[in-house]
Amino acid sequence: MCLTVRPLPANPPLNPASMNMWNDYKTRRYTERMPSSLSAHVLTYDTEFTEIELTTTLLDISRAGARLYFRGSIDIGQPVQLTFAMPKVMRAFDKTEPEYKIWGVVRWVVCVISEDHRQVQHEIGVAFTGKFAPDGFLENPAKRYDIRPTPTQDKLWIVREMTQRYVY
Repeated sequence: MCLTVRPLPANPPLNPASMNMWNDYKTRRYTERMPSSLSAHVLTYDTEFTEIELTTTLLDISRAGARLYFRGSIDIGQPVQLTFAMPKVMRAFDKTEPEYKIWGVVRWVVCVISEDHRQVQHEIGVAFTGKFAPDGFLENPAKRYDIRPTPTQDKLWIVREMTQRYVY
């Protein structure tokens, strides 16, 4: 189910960030987003303990999170692990590793549909939470999480378990 629908252009612009209607809007973010075209490996689990893996392109990144495309069903509050070559100066840890593995929590979901209505994917926002999965998630992947209102000193978010689920 898609609550918010945005058409997917047949020929996306060379700069993926130009698809974002908020590019000229100054946000109250703790760290500003940078346009990106980095490839990322995404790992998560559905409520039945089924591993979901895919490769996607990051649309923008910051030290505290990322925006990316995700094919398939995803929940707000669902933890995901991203692996990608994040610039070392933006990392909170593992600054000497070639690839950065970081867990995050899905904060928002937008349904993106192609002009011919044949291709559907989700654009998601992920808040980075740290090197490890949230407590209890790997034992019970049906758990969903929210973040506390202010990040840590490293600009990572602290999670808390959600009591209500939102499915997209």
